[in-house]
Amino acid sequence: MTFDTSKTMLLILNPMAGRRRLGLVDAVVRQVRAEGWTVDVVETAAAGDARRLAESCDVARHAVIAVAGGDGTINEVVNGLARRGDRAPALGNRAARHRQRPGP
Repeated sequence: MTFDTSKTMLLILNPMAGRRRLGLVDAVVRQVRAEGWTVDVVETAAAGDARRLAESCDVARHAVIAVAGGDGTINEVVNGLARRGDRAPALGNRAARHRQRPGP
């Protein structure tokens, strides 16, 4: 099976963060899929899961890694991606380009 990685997203979801807004997450996923994207949703179940998921995700498959959760979930994903080191050069290059953009 081959994937169009330009339109494949990994969504790391902490279902305990913002429980009142799970309908919003579902609506966003439906809309993104309607735009032709493949969205792989993985849920966290315990502290540290988001970091492990980000660290081990398939960057050759996913053009975008998104997070639905609170500050802790986002922090874990960022740290998991940072721990990848040279195993995720495309992510590092994108982050570097983003940091080089001029501010508002």
